[in-house]
Amino acid sequence: MATWQLQEAKQKLSMVVDRALSDGPQVITRHGVETAVLMSFEKFRALTRDAPKSLKDALLENAGDGLITDKFLELLPERGNWRWRDAPDLNE
Repeated sequence: MATWQLQEAKQKLSMVVDRALSDGPQVITRHGVETAVLMSFEKFRALTRDAPKSLKDALLENAGDGLITDKFLELLPERGNWRWRDAPDLNE
């Protein structure tokens, strides 16, 4: 895996992309710290294809078994929007 300083990667972006397609992922550093990786979209797709789903998606897949109600699913926030709040009364 080749390593590029950010400034050099910016100047030679076309070359970095070509290398990512032909040689594999390219590491980009900022101030000597590995910061990002540039890879082909095909490789990215392969890595994310089997990525774990959100809790809400996993629960929705099993919603037909009767254990998970619509009321419960409404209480789950969208991914990335978690915040502390008082526990809801599920007996309503």
